[in-house]
Amino acid sequence: MTQEVEPLPINATPLPWHQTELATLAEQYQRGMLAHALLLYGAPDTGKRRLAQALARLLLCANPQNGLPCGDCHPCELAAAGHNSDVCWQEPGTGSRVIKVEQVRAAVAFTQGTASFSPNKVVVFAPAQKLNLNAHNALLKSLEEPAPDTYLILVCDSLNAIPATIRSRCRMQPLPDPDKALALQWLQETTQDSALAESLLSLTDGRPLLAQALYSEDRVESYSAGRLALRALLARELTATDIWNGFSDEDSDAFLQMLASELRLRIKGLPAQALASTEGRALFKLLDETLRIRRAVAAGSNPAAQMLVDQMLSKSHRELGQARRGDTI
Repeated sequence: MTQEVEPLPINATPLPWHQTELATLAEQYQRGMLAHALLLYGAPDTGKRRLAQALARLLLCANPQNGLPCGDCHPCELAAAGHNSDVCWQEPGTGSRVIKVEQVRAAVAFTQGTASFSPNKVVVFAPAQKLNLNAHNALLKSLEEPAPDTYLILVCDSLNAIPATIRSRCRMQPLPDPDKALALQWLQETTQDSALAESLLSLTDGRPLLAQALYSEDRVESYSAGRLALRALLARELTATDIWNGFSDEDSDAFLQMLASELRLRIKGLPAQALASTEGRALFKLLDETLRIRRAVAAGSNPAAQMLVDQMLSKSHRELGQARRGDTI
């Protein structure tokens, strides 16, 4: 599916904690040093997509000012309305988990044309970890030999989900985790309650966009219950059967993300001397397995949600049970 950049406020600013990164990219563009293939990567639900939108708007602007699109030129007016035909935004189509090779071919054909209104053409793949194998291969030549006045922006949650052949052809731009004070201030604009904003940010491990979504969609209670249930499972206070019904309808990737978060918290909470213990090794093993399955799901694998949840919950309970019997920590 090809779609245009979503409408944004006229100044197209990114989220507050990405202002520095946008300023750096804008300076590189002004000096003619911005890479034509850019890979933005950082933690999920932290605003990478918004940064890509802001950068795309900047690259489309005919008269950038102070590192931002002017908002007055014709390309800016079109982009603000979501109608600038010089941007090609690619994401999984309706009913699909992946960005398919046909979409990449369409994007490559788009780059061969001439910009209609803007000084540049922009292609965005978000999230890039959703490109399947054939799509990766179709993209390689465009990354290696970009068309004139064309910028390709890839957005991803983890570098491990992107093949080395893609990474080596992009300039990688890491995005740090959101500054807590800025994230709280931003989230409080939604909740109108500083204590609630802080509680939500803690619940989501510092991922402000997930916190905002949970609040706006009235999913805070169910998400919190899921996290507590997984925590109890990892502490062997509940069995997989005890909490099965709480996850049977959960989206596969959302569940795996939640499990990975709980495993990281358990690992972080272990004393340093326990990291190499049987329990520590079991936690690392489960985390690796969870991330491996997440990568497979991102690449297009579509396991039955109930089977996946049952498998991972049972494995977590079994592995940690064996670890506890082998350790005295």
